[in-house]
Amino acid sequence: MEEKSDYLYKLSPSIAFCLGKSLKPLILSFTFFIAAFWFNWLSFGGVFCLGIACYQFLYNRNTCYYLTKEVIKVRTGLFALQINQLELFRVKDYVIIQTFLMRIFNIMTVQLHTTDISNKVIPLAGIPYSNIVDQIRNRVLEARTKNRIFELN
Repeated sequence: MEEKSDYLYKLSPSIAFCLGKSLKPLILSFTFFIAAFWFNWLSFGGVFCLGIACYQFLYNRNTCYYLTKEVIKVRTGLFALQINQLELFRVKDYVIIQTFLMRIFNIMTVQLHTTDISNKVIPLAGIPYSNIVDQIRNRVLEARTKNRIFELN
C-alpha cells in the first residue's frame, strides 16, 4: 500500500453514512427475525439479510479516497480490490451534496465532474464535512499550471 508521504489527504466514508447504506437489509433481517417467532424457518432469511447488511457496511467503510499532488485515487472493494485513479487536471467542476440527514451527521458527498471518458463523475461519498473542495481546487490549479493546460470557452 502507499506510504503516508505519498498522499496529502486520506478520506473514508463516515460510520453514519455506512450504516445508512446498509439500513435496508438490516431492517429486513430484523423483520425476518421477528417473523421467526411464528415460523422458525424464517430465521434463515434473517441471517442471510444480516450477512448482506454486514457486507454492505464493510464494503462502504473500506472505501478510501486519496488526494495526492497529481491524482485522486479511489480504492474500493472488500475481497477484490479496485483502484480508480483520476489525474487532477481533468477535474472540471465540483458539486457538494448534503441532504438533511447528511447535515445532521455533518457529512457530505462531493461529486467531481471530469473530462475523463471512462469516469465522467467521481463521487466522494459520505466523507466528513470539511474544506476538501478548496484543497482539491488548489491541487487542480497547480496540476493544470504544471501541465500547461488552459481551458478555452
